[in-house]
Amino acid sequence: MDTSKFDIADYLDSKEMIAEYLNTALEEGDNADVINAIGHVAKAIGMTK
Repeated sequence: MDTSKFDIADYLDSKEMIAEYLNTALEEGDNADVINAIGHVAKAIGMTK
């Protein structure tokens, strides 16, 4: 069976989804979680935008 690596950036495909993801990281995570979430969002929207 073939499997693929899960990448949250693949699911951050709308402004609403990104906002919810960041809000959850801010409410429930620590500094490292927030930094990682920002990195995932940057990857999802493209580093050049």
